[in-house]
Amino acid sequence: MVLLVLDEIWEEEERDQSKWENVLVPLASGSFGSKILVTTGMDSIALTFAKVIKKEEIVILEGLEEDECLQLLNTCILIIKN
Repeated sequence: MVLLVLDEIWEEEERDQSKWENVLVPLASGSFGSKILVTTGMDSIALTFAKVIKKEEIVILEGLEEDECLQLLNTCILIIKN
């Protein structure tokens, strides 16, 4: 089981999608419970990643308080342990 975090992705060029495909496609079929978390300020980057790993869900966050971040992290850890 893997949690891969790619934080603050900003590159946006035509060739970037094939670059990310090479990296993410093998990871997209990881073991049950594995997750890929990508953060970016650009909708187009989020859509590119969603296409590459064949997921339609994009979560747009307005920002979390520190206690909310810790709660989210703890929830993810509990899911992974179970």
